[in-house]
Amino acid sequence: MGYCSVADVKRRLGIAEGDQSYDEELSELVEEASCIIDSLVSSYVETPLNPVPELLRHACANIAAGLFRRRRAPPDEKSVLFQLGLDEVDIFLRSLKSGEVSGV
Repeated sequence: MGYCSVADVKRRLGIAEGDQSYDEELSELVEEASCIIDSLVSSYVETPLNPVPELLRHACANIAAGLFRRRRAPPDEKSVLFQLGLDEVDIFLRSLKSGEVSGV
């Protein structure tokens, strides 16, 4: 199970929730994004995380949306959503290290 829903990713991409034409691909990208997050946080907490911290749910949706856009963008185009997701994971890790986040 991924750290966010397909609906979370669709909202970031502006895809109508009822449009199911990308659901299989988005579901795969949610799993990929969740694996990326696990690889970044597994040195600090046991993964997979359950429950999923809200910040990591947002990070997962942004990373998955960024991966979706990256597949369709010109090779040199930056993925703002992907980077935003990584930045959110970094914020989570800094909060974890400083003791602001507990219970994960």
